[in-house]
Amino acid sequence: MVNSEKQFSREQFRESRPDPLDIIKINGRWAQVFGAGSPDEIIRYLDGDEEYSRIYFNKLELLNKWETGAINLKAIYGVELPEEIVAKAKGGYEEEEDPELKVHITVFGEYVDKSKE
Repeated sequence: MVNSEKQFSREQFRESRPDPLDIIKINGRWAQVFGAGSPDEIIRYLDGDEEYSRIYFNKLELLNKWETGAINLKAIYGVELPEEIVAKAKGGYEEEEDPELKVHITVFGEYVDKSKE
């Protein structure tokens, strides 16, 4: 299926966008996706105050796509994800029953503002 305005398929659109509960890095800060809107989504930063914010993916550039479990990020991509960031992330109902499963939360990728290119 192709979007008539932008001429891209749903698969191409999802290829550069994380799913809800994925962890992402935005301008150097770790965050977790909570909304599933278009073109904006609600995120919660996992550092500092853990504030919620609305981001617009059409204003961000995907620098690195990792799409792997938090436990694999350093081994596969050499990217350090602090344990305290993973601990602050919200998981699904499985993680509520077994908190050790949080290490399998998907870390989607790293974004920067297009204006910072």
